Parts: sequence; structure tokens; C-alpha cells
Amino acid sequence: MTRFLGPLVAVLLVIAAAWFAALNGDQRVTLSLGFVTLYRMPVTLVAFLGLFVGMVTMWVAGIYTDLKVRSILRDRLAEETSAEQARIDRLQRDLFRGDPEEDADS
Repeated sequence: MTRFLGPLVAVLLVIAAAWFAALNGDQRVTLSLGFVTLYRMPVTLVAFLGLFVGMVTMWVAGIYTDLKVRSILRDRLAEETSAEQARIDRLQRDLFRGDPEEDADS
């Protein structure tokens, strides 16, 4: 049941976006960006561009955090691997003390 939840939500979002665009297709707004003012912009274009710019902004903001977490995990894995190798080497050194033929002769 849960594997159908993600695609179902995506389909519902697409339907909601198409419904919004159909109902507001003829609506126009004035958009002031601070350095330029755009007149008679379709409200659907403004809404979808706002959504797109927000997603890109969150992606760019998340890159730094993602790289930082990956670096921490990579360092932790390297420390655990070296500690594990040291423990394995220390325990296995006694298993291979000398030449097996010398032990058989004595």
C-alpha cells in the first residue's frame, strides 16, 4: 500500500496544478521584482516560476549541507576501517608466527 502512496501524491499534485492553471488561465497580475516591473503576467506563469525558483533555491542551499554530511560520513568510515584493520591485524599476527616446517621439526 505504501509503495502506491508516492505516485498517487504525484498524480494528485499534477491534477491540482492543471486545475489551478485551467481556472486561472485568463488572470493577469503585475509583478514587481524590485529592479523591474512586469505588467499583465499570467498568474499561472508567476505561480509555477515561483515554485521552480523556490525548488532551485532549496537545492542550492542543500548542496553545502549534503557535501558536509558526506564528508563527515566518509571520515568516520575511514576511521572505523583503520581501527578495524588494526584490530584484525593485531589478532591475526599470532596465527602466522613462523614457518610451518620449523614447527613440525621441533
